[in-house]
Amino acid sequence: MITVYVDPGVHGSGCALFTDGYLISAEYRAKRLDWFADNCVCEKPVVYSDETQARVFGRRIRKADTIDLAIAAGRMTGNLPTKYVTPAQWKGSRKKGPMHKRMRAILTPQELEIIDSLDCAPSLRHNVYDAVCMGLIMEGRWK
Repeated sequence: MITVYVDPGVHGSGCALFTDGYLISAEYRAKRLDWFADNCVCEKPVVYSDETQARVFGRRIRKADTIDLAIAAGRMTGNLPTKYVTPAQWKGSRKKGPMHKRMRAILTPQELEIIDSLDCAPSLRHNVYDAVCMGLIMEGRWK
């Protein structure tokens, strides 16, 4: 089974391709997925209350930005059969820094080569790391 995991962004998305539970490709993409996959799992944008935004993000997020993100998520996944999951469904309350560190501890040496050779700006890599983490969690490798 080949599954692509997507952490959507308005200008580009983190994408991770897994087969039989293992990472085989990862990249930051600004265009629609053209990978062959049996299915797709994409993070579903969530509209949070103003108080939750202040607590979690430290700032207010415009509702229009969330709508733009939802449009981008749909555009990225195209015609692939897609399951949408909220951040709470796939990562719970895990924070990015510790989650990304744990990701590196779980990946095989071959998988680490894939993410260490990403062809995108360092400031965009967290998007790909989130897609890889989503894959590891959903594939049952996150112990």
